[in-house]
Amino acid sequence: MSTTSENKIYRVLADKLEPWANAPGLSWMVATGHRQDLQLCEGVEVVRQRAAGKGIAKNRASRYQKLSTMVHSWPEDHLIAATHPKLLCVLDGVADIRFYDYSLLVPKSTFILVPSGVANSDGIPSYVPKKNPDASCEICWMRPIGDEFHFWITHSDSKRNTTWQWGNVLFLNQRLNLFLRLLSEELLELATSEPPLVPHLLRLLIAGLRREAKSGGYLVFGQEEHPSWKFQVSADPIEQAQDYMDAHYGSAITLESLAYAVGMSRTSLAQRFKHQTGKTMVEYLTERRLAKARELLGKSEWAVATVSKLVGFRSQTYFHHLFRKHEGCTPQEYRDSYRKRQS
Repeated sequence: MSTTSENKIYRVLADKLEPWANAPGLSWMVATGHRQDLQLCEGVEVVRQRAAGKGIAKNRASRYQKLSTMVHSWPEDHLIAATHPKLLCVLDGVADIRFYDYSLLVPKSTFILVPSGVANSDGIPSYVPKKNPDASCEICWMRPIGDEFHFWITHSDSKRNTTWQWGNVLFLNQRLNLFLRLLSEELLELATSEPPLVPHLLRLLIAGLRREAKSGGYLVFGQEEHPSWKFQVSADPIEQAQDYMDAHYGSAITLESLAYAVGMSRTSLAQRFKHQTGKTMVEYLTERRLAKARELLGKSEWAVATVSKLVGFRSQTYFHHLFRKHEGCTPQEYRDSYRKRQS
């Protein structure tokens, strides 16, 4: 985390998203699978589009559903449908956001929920309206990804979409995912919900994001992408298991959950993993977590307790015990030594 990124993200939340969420005339709507089901909010225009062409279902999801957020795609139309809801807010200008058979022209300060399974833009075509090619716009996006909460800002001109490093982060507080899920459920059940809780849930989410931005509770994306985005399907279930642990070392992983993810029995996986790698699953996962811990201790400002949690150890005492056993020193001693070598 850098001071620059913290200040900029905090300012976006404090100066724009929070005031808009707290405004009496909160502007929000829900994207739908087809344009005839839309209920437009004030200022948003709908433009009819040709229905998306041939789609591709992600049939591997039964085995890899915990590793991927996408369930369907339409490559020719640059559309995707995801397993989790996504929330967006236009920060500046007017954005042209494509869905299955329509586009929405959305002015700034408007919040739009994209429910799971609704086809929407994959982020490749520019969000600038075609009728105003010299303009630009900026959109803030939010979605769950694993145990983290992905928050990113896209700037669009007529040619491309750009996401700056400072505006592309993973918030680490898992409650943010819960807030978004509750917001999504409330929006989809408004017909039976009286009075609507949407404004309160949205304020809760934005307030939570602002607090985390101020405290630095997030990871900034650099040249290296988030590990779960790097997952590539292998024909070898043991390589699949290794990739799974490489991508989800920060989450709780059991032999049972890993066996389910790669489509094997617990016994077969344990025996074959040991035979093929020379290590047990626990040994492999511990090495992966400790390697990431060494990286974070050396290159971040997070407290040792935070590092312990980030790499998947729920007990700080156990983390200290394992670290000393493998490294011959405590986590703090390792950090001090690393910084002395770098100075």
